[in-house]
Amino acid sequence: MQRSILIFFLIICVFLFFVSFMKVINAADGRLVKVRKKIAVLDQSLSLDKLKRADIEKRIFLIESNIKQANVLIINNQNNINDKKLKLINLKEKQQQLKKNLFKQRQEINRYIKTIFLMGREPYLKLIFSQQDPKLFGRMQHYFQYIMKANLARLEQAEQTEQALNETKATLLVEKKQLERLIKQQEIDLKKLSHDKQLKDQLVTIISTSIDEKSKRLVDLYKNEKRLLALIEQLDQESLKFVQSQVKSFSLMKKQLLCPFNYINYDQAIKNLVMLRKNKPVFIPIKKGSQVQAAYYGQIVFANQLKGYGQLVIIDHAEGYMSLYGYNQKLLVSKGQWISAGDLIALSGQGSEGIGMYFELRHNNQVVSLKDWCQKINLA
Repeated sequence: MQRSILIFFLIICVFLFFVSFMKVINAADGRLVKVRKKIAVLDQSLSLDKLKRADIEKRIFLIESNIKQANVLIINNQNNINDKKLKLINLKEKQQQLKKNLFKQRQEINRYIKTIFLMGREPYLKLIFSQQDPKLFGRMQHYFQYIMKANLARLEQAEQTEQALNETKATLLVEKKQLERLIKQQEIDLKKLSHDKQLKDQLVTIISTSIDEKSKRLVDLYKNEKRLLALIEQLDQESLKFVQSQVKSFSLMKKQLLCPFNYINYDQAIKNLVMLRKNKPVFIPIKKGSQVQAAYYGQIVFANQLKGYGQLVIIDHAEGYMSLYGYNQKLLVSKGQWISAGDLIALSGQGSEGIGMYFELRHNNQVVSLKDWCQKINLA
């Protein structure tokens, strides 16, 4: 009686230890899930920040190009203004010289007019006193008229030149004012571009700082994830050792292995009885979509498509023992996973022999007879 109580007490202690151990593992798993969620959120945020920065840097590049173009235009326009200023200075000098020439020409014309007037007013009196030939007087009068006409022509040409210079001056002044207004507007635009670039540079700095901070946080989270994975791996190994210490060796499970299916038809069971007694794999005709269960505790070493076997699951039970489950339509486990006896691992499908599942046991890569290992088959 006391021995039974002691055994019961030990079982309870082992159970409580295992439960507390699993709580630690679950807590570590929970922390790992949270860390990975944070990593996903932070990684997405970091990617968006990098895209924003790249977009702003492209805009800054365009702004810088526009600033360069604006500076070139301002310089060119300023050079044009300087050229026009020089032209205006030269034009002013020409106008001043032209005015002097006009003044002289007008004086000459006035003198000739006065001379002709005086000659025409008292021609005969002058001839008497001068005792000159009248023909000479006529020639002189004609000469003065010719000179005056030539001076008048030059005066008219000079006045036309002066008018052309005034028109050119007016045009140059208009163009100069237009260029000055254009430069003023370009300087305003340049100021706006420079201000916009300054703001975007500040924004890039802010985003870059945010990226650096998030990158550091992401590195810390990855380190945390790595530590948690190492902790979980350690706990899993300890849990595995604990479970393995509580599980019977596969070699001791003869006549005790679970059948990987629940029910098969009696006639189908009789039909496969010969195969069960021989050291050969067995095709078991069960309904498509039936639950396929693990025969015993072990680790999944293969869970994938394999030619000739369809969707295949292979479980390593240690000590050289393996169980194979083929012709499945859907796999419910993955490679590396640890499972217990009776765990659902797949849904049955169809193989080359018909609708059903393929099942075999192996020891050191040799097929063994199922009748020596599996429990009695349930017949429908």
